[in-house]
Amino acid sequence: MADLPSYGDVLTVRDEVLEREGLLGMVNLAELRDEARQGLAGEVPGTSKLRDPRAFFDLTYPTEDVRQTLRALDRRVREPQAVPGTILMSGRYGAGKSHVLLAAYHALSSPEVANDWAARWDLEPFEFPDGAIVVSRSFIDRNTEHLWNVFFEAVDRPDLRETIDSFPDGETIQRALGDRRLFLIVDELERWYAAASESRRERNRNFLQALSEVAMRDGRVTLLTSVLGEQAEPADTLRRINPLELSFRSTEDRRRILQFRLFDESAGRDEDAVQRVVATHVDAYERADLEDLDDYRETFE
Repeated sequence: MADLPSYGDVLTVRDEVLEREGLLGMVNLAELRDEARQGLAGEVPGTSKLRDPRAFFDLTYPTEDVRQTLRALDRRVREPQAVPGTILMSGRYGAGKSHVLLAAYHALSSPEVANDWAARWDLEPFEFPDGAIVVSRSFIDRNTEHLWNVFFEAVDRPDLRETIDSFPDGETIQRALGDRRLFLIVDELERWYAAASESRRERNRNFLQALSEVAMRDGRVTLLTSVLGEQAEPADTLRRINPLELSFRSTEDRRRILQFRLFDESAGRDEDAVQRVVATHVDAYERADLEDLDDYRETFE
């Protein structure tokens, strides 16, 4: 098989695959914050692409999970009462939840970039508002923080923290919002919950319930979060108010994502060259008495 043609005859590898910085690996929403870790534990390959909405969407394939999440947020903006104010994403590690959360963050923060991306993939445009408060938090590294500190920091009302007895109730949450619209995006919620003391869990669980109840009846606030589903709480608290739940279980897009991330398809595709490469390889495998070559040919193409 020494004379088999190279895949490089028909494929152009993306520049980022060959760059020293390398491919974007794990998506960590904590990298969006200014106090992201430094040194060896600091910027991971692709961090700059996490922070730049246009660069991030350039490497985002429109999977079903991405599309349904952004469409849910789009409808939440246009018809607040038609979509629950809490959107709960569940799925195992590696299902792409963090990538979808980051896509939501950038789409809400930079609607024009999201709509350029949608147009490129022939998707309907989004109607995300300008000027909304969009805040993200990952509890991968900050698992001792009260959830309501994130909320009060986002709406710039630290003064209200002094009025809290046990946890912020619904009235306090609504007073803090004023006339602003807030999207709160939280990742690794289960990890934070598992690391907290029982007293901290109870207070934060009560706040989560109060926040989700406000979101249920008030279009000014939307909570988007993810859970693994490996333990009952805090997901069960959020499920009490019937959130919109998105389950990430499909693997249909995995092969297409891999192709998209590795190869630059803007370079074009020479179908005659593709057929020549595929035919030569299939012929070689046929001579080796391999089976199911029709399926292999389709996959190869």
